[in-house]
Amino acid sequence: SAYDLSGDEVFLEKARDLADKLLPAWNTPSGIPYNRINLAYGNTNNPRWTRGNSILADSGSEQLEFIALSQRTKDPKYQETAEKVIKELHRTFPKDGLLPIYLNPLTGTKSAGSITFGAMGDSFYEYLLKAWIQGNKTEMVKFYR
Repeated sequence: SAYDLSGDEVFLEKARDLADKLLPAWNTPSGIPYNRINLAYGNTNNPRWTRGNSILADSGSEQLEFIALSQRTKDPKYQETAEKVIKELHRTFPKDGLLPIYLNPLTGTKSAGSITFGAMGDSFYEYLLKAWIQGNKTEMVKFYR
């Protein structure tokens, strides 16, 4: 990140400001985020074509940034937010770690659709591995080892 390369605190503050504006997307009963947010107003939604469902890949691809931000700022809320998604998915789908690409953000359950490592699913699994490599070897990441 720009902060890691420069050490300039302004970049860390900008990252925190942006993350704080993104956090309302995770304000759902399940912790599964809405995939779109209006940064000016905090309004959240999912695209119409998903019929209100969140997309798996979009729901887990902030892990690295949120974990790093918590580490840099010493504020655990960003990491906790990212890990809540993993925890909820493991609670709802505990058996094999194969997850549907469409998730209901209100219930955390499967809405419809396929299980795939392709489009709309792949990034979720990629970021689990990257989070493990980053050093976040928590229980949430271990669910999918």
